[in-house]
Amino acid sequence: MKWHQQRHFGRTGHISFNNPDFVRYAESFGARGYRLTGFGRHWNGLLTTTPW
Repeated sequence: MKWHQQRHFGRTGHISFNNPDFVRYAESFGARGYRLTGFGRHWNGLLTTTPW
């Protein structure tokens, strides 16, 4: 978006994006959100308890 504004208008206009909080995003739709801080036992546990 910044690149597009810079190219089109010659400047940017108060654009600042951060990474979204996917846990809160999932919860906003009524789903359970999980935040993994690393792999290993957490990843294996998620795969064994998730029915997909």
